[in-house]
Amino acid sequence: MPNRFTILHHRTPDGEHWDLMLEQGDVLLTWQLPRRPASGADLPLPARRIADHRKRYLDYEGPINGNRGDVTRIEAGTVTFLESTSARFELELHSPRFAGRFALRRAGDDWEFVSVPEPAAPG
Repeated sequence: MPNRFTILHHRTPDGEHWDLMLEQGDVLLTWQLPRRPASGADLPLPARRIADHRKRYLDYEGPINGNRGDVTRIEAGTVTFLESTSARFELELHSPRFAGRFALRRAGDDWEFVSVPEPAAPG
């Protein structure tokens, strides 16, 4: 079974952000994005690595415990990890809005979410 991913719109008492969550093993690797990613055209986006989340958030929508707002799923699909290091994750995403290669890469103390061009076909 392929790994899954989701993007949640998280509204909090202090504002809003979007959580990009990638299934890896028993957890969701999670990055916080300052605005809704729409396609490769609006990238790169700053991304802040936050704590891993439980896999139940792949399918969850609703209030977050502790008066931390609520979440709505805006995208879901599958993810293939092409590269995984401490400084870079290269991904192939498959969903209605995201089809292609993307990367999360370190940018100083934080990260950024970028689109990655497809490799040229041999020939």
